[in-house]
Amino acid sequence: MEKPSRALDIGCGVGRASFELARVFDEVVAIDYNKSFIDTCAVLRDNGHLGYTALRHGDIFTEHVAVVDSAIVSRT
Repeated sequence: MEKPSRALDIGCGVGRASFELARVFDEVVAIDYNKSFIDTCAVLRDNGHLGYTALRHGDIFTEHVAVVDSAIVSRT
């Protein structure tokens, strides 16, 4: 049996599962109602990383970087 070549990720958020699906499928169609999520996913796809600030507690924030495996990004 031939493996499927396309996956559909409905409610993809910022694309975490979509990027993992891209490891296996030739094409991933990712859909979300929130435009800012889709925009963030596109930045991750195009750049392979995105810095962000997270609220720790009170007025303490921590800096982080979301990174997509280069093997996945190079296939998109």
